Amino acid sequence: MTDRTSTQKSTDETPCGMRQDIHPITCRMASPTPAPLSPTELSSLITRYESLAGLAHAFLADLTPAQLLARPADGSWTIHENVIHLWDSDVQGSDRMKRVASMETPLLMNYDETSFVRALSYHAQSATLAADGFAINRQLTAQFLRGLAPESFARHGVHSLTGVKTLVMLVSGYIGHVEHHAAVVSRKRVALGAKPLDQMWLKQG
Repeated sequence: MTDRTSTQKSTDETPCGMRQDIHPITCRMASPTPAPLSPTELSSLITRYESLAGLAHAFLADLTPAQLLARPADGSWTIHENVIHLWDSDVQGSDRMKRVASMETPLLMNYDETSFVRALSYHAQSATLAADGFAINRQLTAQFLRGLAPESFARHGVHSLTGVKTLVMLVSGYIGHVEHHAAVVSRKRVALGAKPLDQMWLKQG
């Protein structure tokens, strides 16, 4: 998840279910009395989570090294930086999911993604390796999620900034997070003269 923005109060008045950076299940679970997901809904959620495993490779497809490293005029992240961020963020997300699934009310520590980009030499890291790692991590995480009992998805941890997070909220949150980046990177690709991302990578519904 995008921890940097989680420290700020949102001024977006768009209804939760219509926002591009939030999965509908996240909105449902944030309601005062959320209804639990059915086994079919849980299966569909995990399937969508895993189906995004190839997203980072899609970011890279048919781009030259110069295009990957091109800094947009607005100073936002390059496509290369977005790929490394997906890897870094997803590893954090899987760790959070594992601790919530196996520990009693674990603390889920915040991290500063902008500090990661600034301090960790993102452009010196291999985007291809990061995309490989992202794909493998998604697939392995989906495997352990499928092995959990349905009631496990109601287990929760406490995020150091944003409070209680159930396992189902984490899974849906890390779907919405990467779908948001997919929309951003698709626009960046078009601005560079490349094809936009296929619709399969963007928010569904």
